[in-house]
Amino acid sequence: MKKTLILYYSHSGNNRYLAERLARRLHADVEALRPRIDLFGLLLFFSWIRLSPGNRRIRHDIRAYDRLILLGPIWAGQLIAPLRDAIRKFRHKVTEIVFLTCCGSKDETKSEPFGYGRVFDRARQLAQGQLRSCRAFPVVLAMPEDQRDRDEEILNVRLSDENFDGELEARLEELVRELEPIAESPVV
Repeated sequence: MKKTLILYYSHSGNNRYLAERLARRLHADVEALRPRIDLFGLLLFFSWIRLSPGNRRIRHDIRAYDRLILLGPIWAGQLIAPLRDAIRKFRHKVTEIVFLTCCGSKDETKSEPFGYGRVFDRARQLAQGQLRSCRAFPVVLAMPEDQRDRDEEILNVRLSDENFDGELEARLEELVRELEPIAESPVV
């Protein structure tokens, strides 16, 4: 079993919720990324111009891990600065990176300018071959079906044990199966 560290950035709490839930399932260590400047407007600006103030030092020793799982939001179709910095800093210090997002994008719009598809492409490029997988957990899936077209409501969704079910839970199960394959029984 690979030793896993989950690093996340969360503005609304949704990516923190997913990071902690996944950490329990994988028996992984988890830690928040802490940008040196943590003001939404400035981080969005830095993300747009592809510059960054950087992240504060993490508590965990990245060299003790085989796998790094990075989680964070997508803002206006951008790979946000804290995640971009983490990919650049840690891409050659682990065997593999997995990139996840809780985002407001919908699967149907993933290839559009503000969708998660372009962000995944950028993360793959930055990771220089270290990125094993990218997965989206659109928060719209936590909403009742009859409200999923209300864009203004999507921003207000907060993931919790009460609404993390159905398709979101299925995606998490699939990810866990991918990352922790069942060990074969020894031949007797």
